[in-house]
Amino acid sequence: MEFLKSVAPGRLFANKLFVVYGHDETAKNELEAILERFDVIPVFLSDEPAQGETIIEQLERCIQEVNYGIVLATPDDVGYLLNEEKQARARMRQNVVFELGMLYEALGRKRVAILIKQAHTIELPSDIDGIKRFQFQDHVKEVEGQLRTELVAAGYSLRRR
Repeated sequence: MEFLKSVAPGRLFANKLFVVYGHDETAKNELEAILERFDVIPVFLSDEPAQGETIIEQLERCIQEVNYGIVLATPDDVGYLLNEEKQARARMRQNVVFELGMLYEALGRKRVAILIKQAHTIELPSDIDGIKRFQFQDHVKEVEGQLRTELVAAGYSLRRR
């Protein structure tokens, strides 16, 4: 694995990308179907063997093997400032925010996209300005064309369907 450190992220794995998601299995499955139609292999941490590694080690290994990262920002949690319950807003899971940061650091913001479900309801971290965002209301298919455009721009050769 040491040789991978001398290679730009994903150079050897041109048809793979990493997907971060929370509890919305429907959105995950919809995205997986779209990527398979594109002939891109989605890498989900939950499907990867642990091989005795910690979650952080698994993430580091998986991210080294991709060219791009997609984060499904779905309203899975609720958050608010202490004693400000009336200002509660939906937000993505904390592990999703953490993994977004790891992708951003490893791949750069040009190779990370956030697909935001019900953007009008979900709170997003303020520090993620500049990362591509695609908003959908109910189904990931709503942003399929935009996602295709971004992946082609990132160097993916996508199958037409």
